[in-house]
Amino acid sequence: MKKHFWSIILLVLICFSMLLVGCDTTADDTNDNGNKTPSPLHTCSFSNWITVKHSTCAEEGLEQRYCTVCNYTESRPVATVDHILGVWITDKEASCTQKGLIKQVCLVCEKTIATETTEAKEHTDGEWIVDYLPVSNNTGLKHQIWSVCKGTIKTEVIPANPSGLEFTLSLDGNSYSVTGIGVCTDENLTIPSTYNNKPVTHIGKYVFSNCTFLKSVSLEDGIMSIGDCAFNNCTSLSNIHIPNSTTTIEQGAFYGCSSLTSITIPNGVKDIGWCTFKDCTSLTNVTIPNSVSNIGIWAFANCTSLNSVIIGDGVENIDRYAFEKCKALQNVNFGNNVTNIAEEAFRSCTRLKSVIIPDSVVSIGNSAFADCTALESAIIGSGVTIMGNSVFANCRSVTVYCKAKTCPIEWNFYWDFVWSDNAVYNPTTIKAKVVWGYTA
Repeated sequence: MKKHFWSIILLVLICFSMLLVGCDTTADDTNDNGNKTPSPLHTCSFSNWITVKHSTCAEEGLEQRYCTVCNYTESRPVATVDHILGVWITDKEASCTQKGLIKQVCLVCEKTIATETTEAKEHTDGEWIVDYLPVSNNTGLKHQIWSVCKGTIKTEVIPANPSGLEFTLSLDGNSYSVTGIGVCTDENLTIPSTYNNKPVTHIGKYVFSNCTFLKSVSLEDGIMSIGDCAFNNCTSLSNIHIPNSTTTIEQGAFYGCSSLTSITIPNGVKDIGWCTFKDCTSLTNVTIPNSVSNIGIWAFANCTSLNSVIIGDGVENIDRYAFEKCKALQNVNFGNNVTNIAEEAFRSCTRLKSVIIPDSVVSIGNSAFADCTALESAIIGSGVTIMGNSVFANCRSVTVYCKAKTCPIEWNFYWDFVWSDNAVYNPTTIKAKVVWGYTA
């Protein structure tokens, strides 16, 4: 009985000792990855796998799990993911001689994933290059090149050009313009109406600007327009013939032609623009044809020798400063359809003695005849409803004859003031003498 008791005691001690060492691990019980290894006496109860490092298209990821009893840890790799492709980008531009290259790269690792070639481009037309210019009656030569590879597309003969001027073909290919002085040195120049068997219709901007050697110019019939400042500052130009085919004379065309003594404006020109004949200080008289409807700003300003102006019946507007400082001007004949004489249009015409404003005129601007110090008589037509400020400023000898019986209410209160300074108000000294209800 006693022997049986001790056997039971020994069995209990063995079971108790097994419980004490069942989940025990030591520092030396590790696997190749450095993770603790479980005791062979214990079956681990693992947690779910946990992502420790996310995988990319360049690197594997890592997952781990651990025993909830002994903390034993297991690890496993996670496979790389697919590349995230971006748009195709140009790696090398195609040209007309070489194919191009495009590539597609990963947006994450920036690695080139795919490449493709692109077809060579078509040739595009480039510039014309002059090989040699025509001289007198001898032709010249030019060639056109491709814009990229610079290869020659075609060659063309440049027609003989006795004038030496430069001509440019219009976009529609039907006519030429004079666009440069070229090698021309003629003092007495004739501008032809044909070139290379096609009509010459236009003289370009600034073509003869500052050509001080020019003395006379004749435009052949067929030329239709003269561009901006085409002859400006041709200070030796004394004579120019403009044909009846010309309908457009652009602004500043003859600005500063100080030797020009006369001009015939063709009946067909519709507008005389800004500064067209300004500073033509030798010009003595001018007739504005009936085709013209507008005389522009400073059109004839400072034409200091201009003695007489005849304004055609087609003119409706005489713009600001149009005849300012025409100090020799004595006679102005207005056409029957002028409606507006703008501010300072005839200012400082110091030899002008009389003016007759036709009944067609509706508006006369500020200081329109100011500083016309010789002015003695001004007849104002019955149609004037707008009269500006100090129209006759500093015209201290003028008598104004108005066809209106009384002063229209729309006229400026100071319209008849003849003093241009700040004198004390005195109607007998600073206002013009006015006769109302005038009849011729």
